[in-house]
Amino acid sequence: MKQRILAFFCAALLILSFASCAKQPVQEPDSETQTSAAGDEKTQKTMVTLPYTSADSLNPFETKSRVNLDIDGLLFDPLYQIDASFEAVPVLALSAENEGEALTVTLRNDVHFPKGELLTARDVVYSFQCAKESPMFSARLENIFSASAVSDDTVRFTLLSPDRFAVNCLDFPVVKFSTGDAKMPTGTGRFLYKAKKDGTVRLLRNEETSSFDDIAFLQIALYDIRETVNALPLVEIGQLSSFLLDPAKQAMEKVGGKMETVHMNNLVFCGMNSTGELLSDPAVRQAIAAAVDRTALSERAFSAAATPTQTPFHPNWSVLDSSLQTPVYDTERANELLENAGYVYASGGKVREKEDTALTLRLLCNSENKQRLSAAKQLQEMLSAVGIGTELETLDYSSYIARLKSGAFDLYLGEVRLSANMSLSAFFNEDGGAAFGIDPQGSVSASYAQLVSGEAEMATFIKVFTQELPFLPLCFRDAYQYYTSELTYEGEVSENALYGNLFSWRLKSAD
Repeated sequence: MKQRILAFFCAALLILSFASCAKQPVQEPDSETQTSAAGDEKTQKTMVTLPYTSADSLNPFETKSRVNLDIDGLLFDPLYQIDASFEAVPVLALSAENEGEALTVTLRNDVHFPKGELLTARDVVYSFQCAKESPMFSARLENIFSASAVSDDTVRFTLLSPDRFAVNCLDFPVVKFSTGDAKMPTGTGRFLYKAKKDGTVRLLRNEETSSFDDIAFLQIALYDIRETVNALPLVEIGQLSSFLLDPAKQAMEKVGGKMETVHMNNLVFCGMNSTGELLSDPAVRQAIAAAVDRTALSERAFSAAATPTQTPFHPNWSVLDSSLQTPVYDTERANELLENAGYVYASGGKVREKEDTALTLRLLCNSENKQRLSAAKQLQEMLSAVGIGTELETLDYSSYIARLKSGAFDLYLGEVRLSANMSLSAFFNEDGGAAFGIDPQGSVSASYAQLVSGEAEMATFIKVFTQELPFLPLCFRDAYQYYTSELTYEGEVSENALYGNLFSWRLKSAD
């Protein structure tokens, strides 16, 4: 199923927050019934309508908005696509060989651009260079130094450092050589962009592309929305066929139609200052982990729009052992760890002490993020239940970052979007954006480097991480894909290929 679903679509990333402004919809899509231009003229194809914003480019190397990124996935194919289990599935690539500091990719020999030109290594190298400089793909490609054509069907990527999961980063869009600066580059996707004189936009079936699975729709209408608008009402009335809602940005509403969970790679975590006096003992950090009910926290603070996690990797990742999918919650274990570490209740006290020093921790949270603020308050309650006191300090973002950089904290609530190769460099690189309170030369950092280089297995890293616990993974945020009630579909929904199951879409009115 994965091969069929993802063999021809490209979409990437999500999410750091994107914001843009757009004009109101130019006009509503016209007649929803189209006559097939090929084959039986009597065959009627019902058109679906998807959101995009005219305030942003559909050139994939200039795209900044989520809605346009998803549309790009219908116009341009990648070498590999990340599926719902965060696994790299070949699209334009036939195979890849990871050689430590190099990644050699063999291309398919049956992929053509719209005018019949065969896809070659030159196109891939050119596309990589464009992606390397683009706002959407540059971060994930930072460890790939260069790309070169070994032959017409072979590309060699040189890495700055070994990465066993580097193939996951090859999900950048591939375009025809020298077209990357055009308003609409030439791609190998299943659809072609077409703007009409009246301002409406259509995606037309690319009949010249390779013979992948059939799609019922010869055309797709694009509906112009503002990037920040909540378009669920448009789905309910059938103006839009589908819409992705991120509960962290937009209020959830109960609407008609269907809803599917989309697992994102956004890790919400509790940072711990292990360089400070109170949290220097790993046993105390382990006690905090055992005392936190991550399942309850995900349901309450994030309105169940989150997946609780025991490790710093998404539980759905195919690389992880299934036994690691359910976080451990054990208050008896937490109490035992604290007592063994010398923290006991003083007479009549509610907070544990050790040598007259109360186990009261400073917990920082950005006041502008309602979900994490709710999570921080619940974290307080859970820690209080095992005798750990917390002083919650809510700060505006700039003050919050300044405090973290100064090291004047014990705990903090944060969020990091992991890249496609599941990189934890934000935590273990000295200049990483979430490295506050973590020893970059510590055993966990060393074990992670061994994992990435292939010198250690995942189980070994997870064991070291769990023992030392430099930070506490809490959950991964979820989004929701809404569909009109008129639509039927099959297959999993991937954050990185939102329309990857489009081949299975059918509208009841077409039956």
